[in-house]
Amino acid sequence: MELFGKHKLNWLKKFLELPGGVPSHDTFGRVFAMLDPDEFRLRLMEWVQAVHELTQGQVVAVDGKQLRGSGDRVKGREAITVVSAWVSANQLVSGEMKVEEGSNEITAIPELLRLLDLSG
Repeated sequence: MELFGKHKLNWLKKFLELPGGVPSHDTFGRVFAMLDPDEFRLRLMEWVQAVHELTQGQVVAVDGKQLRGSGDRVKGREAITVVSAWVSANQLVSGEMKVEEGSNEITAIPELLRLLDLSG
């Protein structure tokens, strides 16, 4: 995010005051660590739905991934698995959901699809 901000600084200044420049990687990390993940997911999905147009017959690809480096065998923590919904017409991830530990992607997909405004 820091790198993106540095590359898009002129564009970002249209919307934000950045008197200290783009926040550092560590600052972004601290901010995201303080956010409630469920609330952030809901607000992000609301924003995504507001900024993209829905088109008839679009393809929504659903895929699951394990987040590299998120597990810890010493502490007995499994790697985090997420399922994502990619809307090809908009080239945008419209939703993402963490798979509960001990579960699998198949159980999370129906919940993710319910959160999206899909029909047909």
